[in-house]
Amino acid sequence: MNFPVKLTPKDIVQRHFYSFLALLLVALCPLSATANDTVRLQLKWPHHYMFAGYYAAKEKGYYQAAGLNVELIPGKKGEDPVQKVLDGKAEFGVGTCDLLIRREQGAPVVVLAVIFQQREHDLTGRNLKNEPGHSPLHDYLRSEGVPADKIIPLAQSFRAEDLSAGITDVFCTNAGDDPAALNKAALQKQTSPHGSTGADFYGDNLFTTESQLKLNPEMVKAFREASLKGWKYAMNHPGEIAQLIRTRYTQQYSVEHLRFEAHQMESLLQTPLMEIGHMNPDHWRHIAEVYAEMGMMKPDFSLKGFLYNPNSPPDLKWLYGGLAAALALMLAAAMIAIRFTRLSTTLKNTITDYKQVGDALRESESLYLSVLNASPDNITITDTEGFIIMISPAGVMMFGHKREEELLGRNVIEFIAPEDRDRARSNLKQTLQGLFPGSGEYRAIRPDGGTIDIESNSQTILNAEGEPASIVFVVRDITERKQAGHSCLVAMGEMIGAIAHQWRQPLATLGMIVQRTHAVGTMQGLTAEGLDEFKANAMRQIRYMSDTIEEFRGFYRTEKQKEPFSPLSCITDSARLFEPQFTSHGIVVNVHCRECDEQLVDGYPNEFKQVILNLLGNARDAILESRKTNGQSEEGRITIRLSVQEDKTMIIDVNDNGCGIADDIAPRVLDPYFTTKEDSGGTGLGLYMSSRIVEDSLGGHLTLLQCYEGATFRIELPLWKTL
Repeated sequence: MNFPVKLTPKDIVQRHFYSFLALLLVALCPLSATANDTVRLQLKWPHHYMFAGYYAAKEKGYYQAAGLNVELIPGKKGEDPVQKVLDGKAEFGVGTCDLLIRREQGAPVVVLAVIFQQREHDLTGRNLKNEPGHSPLHDYLRSEGVPADKIIPLAQSFRAEDLSAGITDVFCTNAGDDPAALNKAALQKQTSPHGSTGADFYGDNLFTTESQLKLNPEMVKAFREASLKGWKYAMNHPGEIAQLIRTRYTQQYSVEHLRFEAHQMESLLQTPLMEIGHMNPDHWRHIAEVYAEMGMMKPDFSLKGFLYNPNSPPDLKWLYGGLAAALALMLAAAMIAIRFTRLSTTLKNTITDYKQVGDALRESESLYLSVLNASPDNITITDTEGFIIMISPAGVMMFGHKREEELLGRNVIEFIAPEDRDRARSNLKQTLQGLFPGSGEYRAIRPDGGTIDIESNSQTILNAEGEPASIVFVVRDITERKQAGHSCLVAMGEMIGAIAHQWRQPLATLGMIVQRTHAVGTMQGLTAEGLDEFKANAMRQIRYMSDTIEEFRGFYRTEKQKEPFSPLSCITDSARLFEPQFTSHGIVVNVHCRECDEQLVDGYPNEFKQVILNLLGNARDAILESRKTNGQSEEGRITIRLSVQEDKTMIIDVNDNGCGIADDIAPRVLDPYFTTKEDSGGTGLGLYMSSRIVEDSLGGHLTLLQCYEGATFRIELPLWKTL
């Protein structure tokens, strides 16, 4: 039987504190790989004895003992093993010293261990048979002080017998090719353009990526140790491993062939001199200097982050920052619990106390998660280098993904459009230094190739020592706001063009009045009656121009409330604004209304006028383009028909006899930024914003109809219902 024990408020707070701390530590501990997790190793060539250590580690159970289920992926012709690892198709890979070049080019590769320690050979004054176009070998020989005139090049015959016949001294081939013939020729093994020529370049290197090392440090360490253990076993049991490779991995080579490879590899591993996997930083610097002299990479390359140190402690700054934030939350929760217990004067027993405090904590946690999940903005937390460690559901959707796991470990810079990345990196660096306010606008890219405009605000989170530990970003999608701004500029351009056409005739008339008055005054002299006539005619034209300005200003007045308006009146006003343009281009606008003269709709009349102006402008452009394409000058026609349906819906069809819209682009004409008028400065926002106005402000629909001639756009609007 359990007897209740009366606890003080202090005891309750302590219990919650230690329980929450234990849960926090469990949640923050990195998950190690289990036997059910598949870890992939990308080999650089097809199955070969040069990968014997990995076969041994797998078949002798070293990987399984480390909790790893390893898949060995053979290389294929034309594939880049390094790129496959960078693309996430494998967690580990086998590469050459060219990993230095990839690192210098920005690839986040990390070398875990060197397998082959290659040696020097003197090739000066030797005959050389090389593959056609194999220029890297010649470049490297020059860099090692072997002049081109000291090497006698011969055409590659792919015949090992040329060695024993004395035709050539050096034969460039694979270690596994025709071992019997190569043995007879006493060939020194050559494995790559950067092999044993005049300097001791490293051979095969086991590597991974920075993100893999950050997310799974214990798994990386376990994989490396198991692999090196496999290599030690393979070199001590060459016959057994040769038979294993022949039986389970490839039948391309005989056991004799594979044993020959094992014998040749002993000199490359140099196991009597050093441990398998040993890496000398000075040796890597020497290789980098050779590449720099060859022009293959920049000088003074830093090895920081390139070489793996199995004995270095993991970077836990992000953990300290998260722990500091969690401690702050726990302190707040403890204060709430204390406050709660002080106010609870009616508590009778420990069970009731615990239940109420637990309910309060669960309610607080639920409130926090609800606020985070309900936020319409993208909330992302990264480490100081920009790698994502947490992202809200809104952020996952914003970047076009379905699960948070698809984004964890990736750098936020990846989601910024290439033209904005340098600015984003600079702002991120200055944010950590406290020099940038943390707010900026960028173009972001989505997996489907689309782009969005975003506004990002960031703030550095400091750890207990006051140093930056992580960064929180609050990101908002401002695509529609930017599009609206572009649309206003486009509409304003249309208005200015219409004003220019409206003023052309009165300005010409004013010019004629001034010239006539001047001529009369010069030849006959001006009378009072003549001056009065001049004044009246001039003022008539000026008033017309002034009225035009006021009429156009009405189109840009901001309407704060909806109001009933007549679509017919708005269409008539809009057509009148374009009348001078249409007249000069020989375009006639006909408006037909069937029993809808007094019908009203509810909305914003000026926004509706902007839609009509956009459709009229597009119709005008289509008619002019048709004349240009067909070489005809027939009269342009724009017909607007209004009708009312039985379901109390007003139908407005705007039809023209222009060039029409091709079937393959018709489904996209209402998409943002889609335009067929790039040469004339089209932005692809006019029809998109028109559809948004019709749907969002007027509660209707804008669609493109199939028609025999030209194009027809239909607007459907619900009629205004009087109370």
